[in-house]
Amino acid sequence: MRIKKRSFFELFFPLMLIAFIGQGTRFVDFLVSSNLRWLLLLLLFGYLLSKKKLLRGVNNYLLLILLPYLVWCILTATWSQVFWLSFMKSGMFFVVVIALVSAGVEWVRRYGWVRCLDCLFWVLVVALLSAFFGIGSSGSIDSMGTVQLYEGLSGNANTLGFLLALAFPFLLWRLYYYWSRLASRCLYGGLLGLDLFFLFKTFARGDTLIVLCILLAFLMSFQLRKQLTWILSGALLLLLLCFLAQPLIVSMVTAHFYKQGARTDDVLSSRQKVWQVSYEQAVKGGWFGGGFGATIGDNTFVLRHLAVGSYGREKGNSQLAIIEETGVVGLLFYAMLLITFFFQAIRYYRSLEGSEKVMLGIVLGSLVGLLVDSIHEGWWDAPASSEAMCFWTLFGVVIGLINLKKRKVRCYGCTSV
Repeated sequence: MRIKKRSFFELFFPLMLIAFIGQGTRFVDFLVSSNLRWLLLLLLFGYLLSKKKLLRGVNNYLLLILLPYLVWCILTATWSQVFWLSFMKSGMFFVVVIALVSAGVEWVRRYGWVRCLDCLFWVLVVALLSAFFGIGSSGSIDSMGTVQLYEGLSGNANTLGFLLALAFPFLLWRLYYYWSRLASRCLYGGLLGLDLFFLFKTFARGDTLIVLCILLAFLMSFQLRKQLTWILSGALLLLLLCFLAQPLIVSMVTAHFYKQGARTDDVLSSRQKVWQVSYEQAVKGGWFGGGFGATIGDNTFVLRHLAVGSYGREKGNSQLAIIEETGVVGLLFYAMLLITFFFQAIRYYRSLEGSEKVMLGIVLGSLVGLLVDSIHEGWWDAPASSEAMCFWTLFGVVIGLINLKKRKVRCYGCTSV
């Protein structure tokens, strides 16, 4: 039996990702400290730099927006009331974006479109281990009144929910791609069902929304006849899961009423107070903002072991946080970057057929789900957040997929001459 030799990049990149994304789970925290993960990121950055792979393959249209945006974020530190916080966070934002986008592009270049989600393998492992081994643990349940939110070994129900939501596209793709193999179909179908079951137990509404975005993009990637087939199959699976999780659904409804204080007229009332403060702060941010990572009016930042400690507040909305920190100018950069990226990605998506289109649909659905999640979670300007690490990696993966087609066209042109 021949053992396949794996490169440093193939082994290191997924481990570096889980060092960030898995922070909060007991065994990841035990193995990787919050400071060590930054050293791992810098090692990845240095490796890509030494191989001349930084931003290689990113087209000029995106670079003309991305690089000025990153520079602008760093410049805001010069007028920030917490200079060192803004300087460090914007500097690490620069490193995170460039390293992860470059790594995503390189991953696809090396391993192709079929394996482009394999970089999330350890996310699946950590998510399911945290969910399974949390069963029966006294610290795995967070009580909210009469409702019990399941958090496994992650220490937080939303943390576990995000890990499970991020494992979902990997499992969905594997189930689809290996559908013709009975053993693989049973394996990935069973794991997918467990993933959704534990996700329901967390009551993580934002993470459930990410999964729904992925499912919608997945179904849109088929021809109409196949779409109907998958919709019916998905509906039957959902009914089965609802039957198995009936007590959870009852608790979820109870949780909703508990969070809303028995009010039924406003689903978003739990976020309104946070959004109101963020809106007022965004107005203060004006055109140029108060500094990357800063909270306008709060000068109490003290650096302790590369951590911001208790500084700041929950901002609850990425777009309002962007205005508060980097101003309307920062929001314009943000909008132009996303519009340019999705214009290119959707144009490429529409040119595909079959399995390649399904794969890209799953990845784009994940990105859209993360952006929808950013409406009620202020993760965009948090470079160490799980959402940011995932978003910029998949951002690079999409660019890598687009480059694959360009390379095929060039190769076809060479052979046809």
